[in-house]
Amino acid sequence: MVAATNLIFFLSDNHTRDLLGAAGHSVVQTPTLDRIAARGVRFANAYAASPLCCPSRAALACGRFPHQTGYWDNAIVYDGRVPSWMHRLRAQGHEVTSIGKLHFRATDDDNGFTEELLPMHILDGKGGTHMLREETHQFGVVIKVGFHAVIPFSQMPDSTGPGLRVFAVTEDDRALEISRQGTD
Repeated sequence: MVAATNLIFFLSDNHTRDLLGAAGHSVVQTPTLDRIAARGVRFANAYAASPLCCPSRAALACGRFPHQTGYWDNAIVYDGRVPSWMHRLRAQGHEVTSIGKLHFRATDDDNGFTEELLPMHILDGKGGTHMLREETHQFGVVIKVGFHAVIPFSQMPDSTGPGLRVFAVTEDDRALEISRQGTD
């Protein structure tokens, strides 16, 4: 009989590989990630199927390009209808647990996980529709147009702050606590 093995897949959102102690950064301290990198596999290069968050996450889950699955925009997010590698592992009897941000449509969808802990999905299952506005063109046709809010540099210090990092650190700590449960 083959011994049971564990697969732990870490996805560090918007994290450049150079900002890691294991990559030799002289200032950034990432001791936990460094220990994991020393005992696991670390990729020197990576490819994203899309420059957008949600299509890239769907492609990672399905192993297929956005044009093949229809998840091509942040307003059309992964909903479990296209089988994922998580579905396949679960079908073979493995426990497949997600901890933290997924940015899929909803936990109510069958995303392929046995359990989703602290999931962060898109708001109300609607994707990036908040980035769309109606615009009437000269011929009276109303269409949805994508746009992004731009914050002037002078307002950036007031728009960000330690409160955002405290939430992320707290969530990361909770994820680590959950991952340690049941270990020796």
